[in-house]
Amino acid sequence: METMSVNQTEVRGMVEKEIELLRQRRAALEKAGLKVDQLEESLTQGLADTTAEDARQEFLKAELKKSTARTTAAYEALYEQGSGLLDAMMGVIGKNSDEAKILQRTRSAIRRPGSPPEEVAIPVEPRPVA
Repeated sequence: METMSVNQTEVRGMVEKEIELLRQRRAALEKAGLKVDQLEESLTQGLADTTAEDARQEFLKAELKKSTARTTAAYEALYEQGSGLLDAMMGVIGKNSDEAKILQRTRSAIRRPGSPPEEVAIPVEPRPVA
């Protein structure tokens, strides 16, 4: 498919002008054998369909912007929730303890560009056997 060398506004203007010309020169064009009603109907329908698709595209662009904002806000809230939980866990086990330092690396690792995700081993006290 070839790319258009005219923009959408120019195409719409061209077709609107052609519809006008069909109406103005109806008698001469019909005398020459053209089916003006069919041509006008086809162009009018094509213009309506194209205009509807353009409106749909503009609506979807606006929806995409809104969706992006909602997604960004959701990730920010999720980060705050996860980061807050990490802070709480470090507070419970002792903020300056070795175990807390291991947990701190979890958050630090995601901030370093290009760092591979690492599995953090969280030390757990063995469960007493009853």
